[in-house]
Amino acid sequence: MDQAIRLDPKSQDSLAVAASLAMLWGQWDKSLEFLDAALAAGPPRTDLLQSVVYAEMRKNDLQAAHDVAQRWHTLRPDESAGALAFAVVLVEGNHWGEARPLLEQVLAKSPNDKGALLAMGVVQYNAGDLAAAKKYLSGAVGGGPDDANAYFFLGLIAKQQGDFSAAIAAMKQSVSIQARNPKALGQLGQLYLQENDVPSARTVLEQAIEQAPDEPQNHYELARVYNKLDRKADAEEQLKLYQKLRPQRPKSPEAETPPR
Repeated sequence: MDQAIRLDPKSQDSLAVAASLAMLWGQWDKSLEFLDAALAAGPPRTDLLQSVVYAEMRKNDLQAAHDVAQRWHTLRPDESAGALAFAVVLVEGNHWGEARPLLEQVLAKSPNDKGALLAMGVVQYNAGDLAAAKKYLSGAVGGGPDDANAYFFLGLIAKQQGDFSAAIAAMKQSVSIQARNPKALGQLGQLYLQENDVPSARTVLEQAIEQAPDEPQNHYELARVYNKLDRKADAEEQLKLYQKLRPQRPKSPEAETPPR
């Protein structure tokens, strides 16, 4: 990163390269420093603004990401990239109604935009329109690199419709795209239990808990697995963890946001 800066400390390109390297190494604060410097060194390029929003979201600072995306969209209301970035932040924050018109704007210009199709699928899912959600999400997969989140929500839809085989296939695809995926692993464990595949349920639920030990539902499901395996002490331990964690993680069962 330092070499990139020494090339020209006032060069947007050098600063953008440094920011990209910092992102690759997961140094989100450092990447934002470089991005701020890059934006100060020249006009607000679309790629730099996208990177700022992405970095803030990876830091779990949704308010900062919201503020940047909102300013971007206000300054350039006709730019699809800004509208999509703002919509994605709104979806992440469960503001479905505010995101919908932005996504409609993007899709009116680019009906095959996979990011917009995915986000609209999430909006429709949380509005309870499973048919519309499935239509948008299906359009977001295939024809190039796929997003694990699209398969995650397709799996949720199949599960709600009682098609457990399709749900398992979708969740497995989600995990194959994004290995660190505790939400999909947890859902996959529940689906395996539903199909009475206890060994597979145990494997994926233990993986889910390793990745996200503070997610209470996975401890509850693993307790069910251990009970079926006659591992009573282990089941009791998982139930205690579930009861300890549950009050700390209240959430509406109706709402789902994409796994990060």
